Amino acid sequence: MKRLLLFFFILISILVPRQSMAQELKVNSMENNPKDLTARVGPYSRVDLDGRKTAVLKIYVSDEITEAQGNVVGDVVDKGFEKWVYVAHDSKQVKLLFKNHYPLMITFMDYDYPTVSEQMVYEIKLVEASDVSIPNTTSDTNPSNVSTPSSLNSTESMPTNLPYRNSITSDKFEEAKRYYRDGYYNKALELFKKNEEDKEAQYYIGRMYFNGKGVDKDLKEAMIWYRKSAEQGYPVAQYYIGNMYNYGQGVPKDMQEALKWYRKAAEESDIYAQDYLGRIYQTGAEGTIDYNEAIKWYRMAAEQGDPEAQFNLGYNYMCGYGVEKDREEALRWLRRAADQNFKRAEDYIQIVTGIALASDIDKHDIVRFRRSSAEQGDFFDQNELGNLYLYGIGVPQDFKEAAKWYRKAAKMGFANAEFNLGLMYDYGQGVSQDLQEAVKWYKKAAEQGDIAAKNALMRLGIE
Repeated sequence: MKRLLLFFFILISILVPRQSMAQELKVNSMENNPKDLTARVGPYSRVDLDGRKTAVLKIYVSDEITEAQGNVVGDVVDKGFEKWVYVAHDSKQVKLLFKNHYPLMITFMDYDYPTVSEQMVYEIKLVEASDVSIPNTTSDTNPSNVSTPSSLNSTESMPTNLPYRNSITSDKFEEAKRYYRDGYYNKALELFKKNEEDKEAQYYIGRMYFNGKGVDKDLKEAMIWYRKSAEQGYPVAQYYIGNMYNYGQGVPKDMQEALKWYRKAAEESDIYAQDYLGRIYQTGAEGTIDYNEAIKWYRMAAEQGDPEAQFNLGYNYMCGYGVEKDREEALRWLRRAADQNFKRAEDYIQIVTGIALASDIDKHDIVRFRRSSAEQGDFFDQNELGNLYLYGIGVPQDFKEAAKWYRKAAKMGFANAEFNLGLMYDYGQGVSQDLQEAVKWYKKAAEQGDIAAKNALMRLGIE
């Protein structure tokens, strides 16, 4: 009898799928990465059946993704620890099937993205559901990490069950970047320094000193490493050197030196550098206003998908700065920025399709209504009144008045106003240029999930 029972047990264990051996995965984080151009240009971009460019989900997981279901375009691209899944614009979720894990449905709304946008890249980190969640210490919404090293900077506190612990390749540099992304800065720094002649490793070391990640914050040391990288032609490092000269971080403020490094990065297709060069020429920050030069650089960044450059290009088409006035072309670029949740573009579209088309009497009434509501403490209308002064619609353009009304709404915790006030300090419009104040307000907006504010912090190199 015992032998018969043993036979049946063995038979069942062979014939019945061993689902109990599978493990469950969960999403540890999902973040938009606007500097990643995979979905925008080059051989890796894809389009859906309507000819519209897709979004790319870069999924970090050690298991094999056997199938992706939903509005998926083409096959999954397996790049080792990193898998690429292309999904159509406005997709709300995706289902992943794995070789050794249970299927996983990812609903983007759960991670503050109602849908994904065309030409954008989203980084998704998966971990075992039973694992201790890896802290996302690089998040823009955690400002306490900007200048204070993480509590995980001690290797003794690092868990042994890292998701890539059993899938480390021979490429130690890629391993170092994974440690950096997951917040294990001590280990990342150790591996980066083993590759310290590499221009990208030099950039990451500089970034760690700039933000105080795994080391004490040291802007002069950051500049040393950024310069090593920049002199080898790495455009991201060139851009951040431009920032440091522009804002006087670790070096004396020097706009001409900043301009030199911005141009180097821009010529290598760095979108932030291109957009910032456009802003410099438009405002005359280097001494002379040159709208034609501004448009040239805005267009380069806008065509690569940078939402801020798209907004700037659209605004110039609307006003006729450096180009012939063209309302349709303006709205085309503004809508592309708005599609990427760039709130200032959304606000401006609302203005130019509403109050800008009204009669002079209607404009007066609309401004009067906004002002009356704003003076009674309505933060939405305070922000809207700031927009009207910023663009000079219905009232004379007045940056000081714009900043005043943005500040009132920002002090009441309205995220869009916090971002707008940050921009005023960043650009030096209506207030003295003050990077610390700009960062303060960007962080407040980012903590409430404002995507444009998160992008602004990334543009400044602040984590």
